[in-house]
Amino acid sequence: MRVDKTISIIIADDDTLYPLGLKSFLQHHNKNYKIRSAVNGKEVLEMLRKEKADIVFMDYLMPTAAEMPLEIVN
Repeated sequence: MRVDKTISIIIADDDTLYPLGLKSFLQHHNKNYKIRSAVNGKEVLEMLRKEKADIVFMDYLMPTAAEMPLEIVN
């Protein structure tokens, strides 16, 4: 019996084109992704406080991203 786990992903970028392309690519290859979007680092932190993410794709140069502490958490 195969059990597919939903993978939670956040795509964070202040550009609009890159996140749309990445989201489309990911959804095309796997329907078990829960994809959320953010436009700045503050939104990423707010999302992570509410619900963890398995993967975060983040533009390091977007507003408030440079001030964020980046850690790997198990």
